[in-house]
Amino acid sequence: MVRRVLAASSERLAEWLRTGLLGPSEFCAGWEALGFVRHEESGGTPADDYLDGLFDVSRFAEDVAGPEHGHLNLPARASRVADFFEVTRPAATDVVFDLGSGSGKLALTVAASRHTQVRGVEFVDAHVADSVRSATRLGLGKAAFACADVRDVGLDAGTIFFLSYPFHGPVAATVADALGALGRDKPITIYASGPVRDYGEYFLAQSSLELVERRGEFGDVMVMRSRG
Repeated sequence: MVRRVLAASSERLAEWLRTGLLGPSEFCAGWEALGFVRHEESGGTPADDYLDGLFDVSRFAEDVAGPEHGHLNLPARASRVADFFEVTRPAATDVVFDLGSGSGKLALTVAASRHTQVRGVEFVDAHVADSVRSATRLGLGKAAFACADVRDVGLDAGTIFFLSYPFHGPVAATVADALGALGRDKPITIYASGPVRDYGEYFLAQSSLELVERRGEFGDVMVMRSRG
């Protein structure tokens, strides 16, 4: 019974998004207002319950074979998405890239909450299929997903980049170099979480990028912008 009620509620929200009855500002205010206080019995929050149910996203990492130097998919917490919005303030003129988009939770939430183009890049085809299915169901034409090795994808259109420790080692080094080169050509913002060793160090080494601040409970988020 509870499952049927939740499914009906999710379908009603999906219809409102598809038809424009629920606009980006109203949608964002709705899930943010639910709050980010964790349930005692799990790591979820009311805001996560809302988003995970709407996007049909699993709350836990899925053990799916990914690329060498990649990590298991772990959907972004709603509180992290809200912080991303506070820091980057994506506008209609921006193009947000979610590198290692996994289940698509961040990309889908951005597309539903802002008048912003979103591009998700993910290696695991099953995750991309799920993301595309959700975007279609919700009428989120602003969101596109590519099943590819991130090193093979052109990033030139991007202005804002989200990375939730999706890879390390040589992959991280190559992506950092690409963003460093892009940062010499135009203003970009990077919101990247993860450890410094074998990941963050490659971004910090880019002379074209400036570390603006560290955020998060453990200072694990690096906010970087183009210098000048």
